[in-house]
Amino acid sequence: VEPMRKALEKDPDFFCGQIIFQKDGYNMAKRTPVAFALGKQLALLKEYGYRVVSVGELMEESPFTDVGRDDPLFEKLVELAKTRAIVFTDNKLRLDDKITVGELAMLLAPRDEALSRRVAQLRKTGKAGPYDGAMSYCRENGLIDASAKAEDAVTKLPDVMFDKATDFTRRNVYAAYKMEE
Repeated sequence: VEPMRKALEKDPDFFCGQIIFQKDGYNMAKRTPVAFALGKQLALLKEYGYRVVSVGELMEESPFTDVGRDDPLFEKLVELAKTRAIVFTDNKLRLDDKITVGELAMLLAPRDEALSRRVAQLRKTGKAGPYDGAMSYCRENGLIDASAKAEDAVTKLPDVMFDKATDFTRRNVYAAYKMEE
């Protein structure tokens, strides 16, 4: 707690705009110092006027690291992210990059379907690529060519699920995607 107190005494705005992450768990001495200090740290931050929010609240306010609320696609992307695995592990969407067949499959396959198929493949063979479950779903449903590889560049979109796209950046593909009613 003392390093935090000293930083705040020196500059009350020291932590403004920062995300403070506390890892819980045991240290080498089998103690949990974070568990004992956390309450004191939170009280100290509140004493200095900071608003402490949970990860869930933070993600609701700002779910993507590279797309803000001012983006015309923001609301559509938030809705897509609820049922489709379109966000990278760093919470980026990388909208200006070209979409690959594997990434397109992740958009087209319902997340639960893609994950369950990937898990089944892992259990059966001991290995599975990140897009394998979604690719399996899309091949089975005729949404992608059977010979397509996950790393291939997208050159066409299934007409039934998309409006016309001017190119195959993620931005244009997501914009052209017809949301389920």
